[in-house]
Amino acid sequence: MPTQYAALRDWVLPDIPMAPPLGMVDNAIRDSVIAFCEGSLCYRQELTQIKVLGPTSTTTTAAALVDATTITVASITDFADGDTITILLADDVTKWRGKVSGTPSGSTITLDAGLTQAVDSGAAVTKLVYLYTMTFPSGTALAKGLQAWLDDNVLEPISPDGLDDEFNNTDFGWTGVNWRTDVNLPTRWYTVDDTTVGLLLAPDATGALRINAALKPTRASTEFPTWIYQRYVETLAAGAKYRLMRVPTKPYSNEKLAAFYKAAFDVGVAEAMIRTARGATRAALRTHTLYGLR
Repeated sequence: MPTQYAALRDWVLPDIPMAPPLGMVDNAIRDSVIAFCEGSLCYRQELTQIKVLGPTSTTTTAAALVDATTITVASITDFADGDTITILLADDVTKWRGKVSGTPSGSTITLDAGLTQAVDSGAAVTKLVYLYTMTFPSGTALAKGLQAWLDDNVLEPISPDGLDDEFNNTDFGWTGVNWRTDVNLPTRWYTVDDTTVGLLLAPDATGALRINAALKPTRASTEFPTWIYQRYVETLAAGAKYRLMRVPTKPYSNEKLAAFYKAAFDVGVAEAMIRTARGATRAALRTHTLYGLR
């Protein structure tokens, strides 16, 4: 069974003279657990499998002029408001990239901006599906993305700021590949925010995406894993005491003790991070980069 945050009160309150209301104490304990999980990356779990979708394609059935904000297509099936799409322009090389604006109706798709070139009849219209929502266990959120596999093929992490460096760069990277418009077998992954994962390039076929993530409790949670409590209770208590004692002008304010407990907490986080990296064994540490994955 999970452990309630209130279970740590006995480890915190004896060192807090004239303690604040218990709700404030529990908040400090929760914040300590969250910071501990963020720093140590010890709370790890493989997330629920995500179904990856290939592109949806159709073609235009009529030409469209430059600056047009609507196109007529052979099928609007599986196209919806907000979808990211590309349209092959009249030069047969360049693709317009934008979003569907409003729900398609009949054979018409409305665009969120005007076409930059004319479009011929029969031009390819493709919906790109490269962003996916991650599902977390109840009461948890993402601390950091660690590893990803697509159909058991390992994906390498990439920073969102590095997308143009590696894709769509003629001086360095994948020459002639534009991550904004092209589809292919994904080789990279990144996190857009705490709930969304992006794939590079946009998948060219269906598949199964698995993500191994470091988790943390949410601000609304009331409990956390018992094994973290059992193994790291003193570190968690130190973090809570630091948070309470740093509050100014209170009977329990104490800058020196707050600094002491902060240092103890930081040491405990570092030790937990090393223990996690070794898998609680005597294995040697290996270094690798988790750049850009929050």
